[in-house]
Amino acid sequence: MKKIVTAIFILAAISLTASAQQGYRLQLCVRGCEGKKVYLGAYYGYQYYLADSVILDASGNGLMTKEKKPLLPGMYTLVLNQRKSVDFLLSKEQQVSISPDRANPYMELHTAGSAELTQYEVYIKEVLALQQQIVTQEIMLRAEMCIRDRIM
Repeated sequence: MKKIVTAIFILAAISLTASAQQGYRLQLCVRGCEGKKVYLGAYYGYQYYLADSVILDASGNGLMTKEKKPLLPGMYTLVLNQRKSVDFLLSKEQQVSISPDRANPYMELHTAGSAELTQYEVYIKEVLALQQQIVTQEIMLRAEMCIRDRIM
């Protein structure tokens, strides 16, 4: 009888632990948005809808959490203000931390807690580096064209 009661308590504890992990927990640290409200937007087709929000503390830290209901895996955006936001990928692993900088949200983005989110961070930084190289090459090409035009 004691073994059955023990087994029931173990199963109950496991199910409680599993259900506690079903929700989401997004730990935020946003430099430049101390004391401000930030929003979590979820993309759906060509639009996005408000999924959550939090007022950051004096250090720029905040926590978006729901214990029972996970977010659907997909693309989300963290809206920092009217002109700045940062997109990120959220998978089934929803116990993550996201730390952008308001001044340069993507280049100063740091993430943890999900392999897919970390891979997305690396991908975004590589794309931005390539864009910067293209801009630099374009500036150099235009400068050369101006010099040629003056010589001819």
